[in-house]
Amino acid sequence: IQNGCGENNIAFMYKNFLREEGFDVIESKNAPNFNYKLSKIISHVDNIEIANYLSKLMGVNDSLIIINKNDNLAFDVTLIIGKDFDKLNSYDNASLYYPMY
Repeated sequence: IQNGCGENNIAFMYKNFLREEGFDVIESKNAPNFNYKLSKIISHVDNIEIANYLSKLMGVNDSLIIINKNDNLAFDVTLIIGKDFDKLNSYDNASLYYPMY
């Protein structure tokens, strides 16, 4: 999971939410920049079933699934959280995992 919006702890929040939903989330970190207007899913494998399932769970439009096959990666998909994070269908449930310090 990558934070592409710049909001503090968003990748961490979604990491915890998706782990609770049964996903094996390897890491959460910042994206190369914070200019992602829309959240997107990048599938690194031929079978995009996982990307499609994640898209439905998150509320990310299917048109924002990008195929970028890479057999050298240890994970199947990358989720980039964009500035639309609070408009995703999953936001209310995921916000329960926002760290309160």
